[in-house]
Amino acid sequence: MNEQLDSGARAEAKTARLAAEAHAEQIVQDAETRATALVSEAEKRTRALVADAEERLSQIRIERDSVAGYFESLRGLLTQAEKVTALDD
Repeated sequence: MNEQLDSGARAEAKTARLAAEAHAEQIVQDAETRATALVSEAEKRTRALVADAEERLSQIRIERDSVAGYFESLRGLLTQAEKVTALDD
């Protein structure tokens, strides 16, 4: 009788261990799948953010060049005004 109980307890323990291992394996697989999806989504977002930042940087450079051109024109006008004023004196 003790052998049957011992044998039954071992079988039950083995069954419980196998079920726990299967459950743990499923949890790991689910976690890996979720992690892969999260990394993929993060990479997608990062690419979009970098593309947006590069576009904004390009626009800022264009505006900077435009402002620099404006100041050069203004400097030229001031230089001409100084020359005219100096000639009038």
